[in-house]
Amino acid sequence: MIRVASLEMHPLDTEDRIPEIKKEYGSGMCNITRCCTDVCPEHINITDNGIIPIKERVVDRYYDPVTIIGRKLFGKKQKLPPHK
Repeated sequence: MIRVASLEMHPLDTEDRIPEIKKEYGSGMCNITRCCTDVCPEHINITDNGIIPIKERVVDRYYDPVTIIGRKLFGKKQKLPPHK
């Protein structure tokens, strides 16, 4: 999931991976306990730098009421800009 997160957040990447992240990679299964960050042998802050931004993108796409209404009105599916 972290590899997919790095690709999804790359500013030059144009592929839309949000549906796969939601359905296949289990972003909804992570309850953000930071256990993966605690045990990472490379001391990478996986939760804050990878999992939370990806979960935010999934929520923005599938559960944000403004986005849902906009999609229904305009029929567009756009890739979200990178989170800062």
